[in-house]
Amino acid sequence: MSIMMRALTSDDDHEILECLDMSKQCTAGTGLMHESYQKDDPRRYTRSWFAWANGLFGELILDVWESLVGGGSELSEIGRNWWKPVVLFFPSRHASPKRDKRESRRPALVRSPLVPLRITQNVSLFGSPTHF
Repeated sequence: MSIMMRALTSDDDHEILECLDMSKQCTAGTGLMHESYQKDDPRRYTRSWFAWANGLFGELILDVWESLVGGGSELSEIGRNWWKPVVLFFPSRHASPKRDKRESRRPALVRSPLVPLRITQNVSLFGSPTHF
């Protein structure tokens, strides 16, 4: 989580990309964030699925996406290589038999801390393909 907070509070595009890469390296191939990991071996981690960290990573991805679309930084130059965030649909907790069935499925952004974030699309960062 500290790596993600470092990226969220940074104005330096290269530092943000470094943090994204570190976050990717720390998933141990699971595609999910963990509570903590051993610095020399990220395959040794605690909590195989940590919603708070996954939600924070989702926040970071959306923040980076907004800077890509908004322009004004080096990241905006590579924005055309990123896919747009996807709206996911989940059953509403407040669905009831009296409500229309269409109302029981409301859109939920990946930003939700309860939604695991798995980015499986290849993207190009500064000309080199990267898989998050």
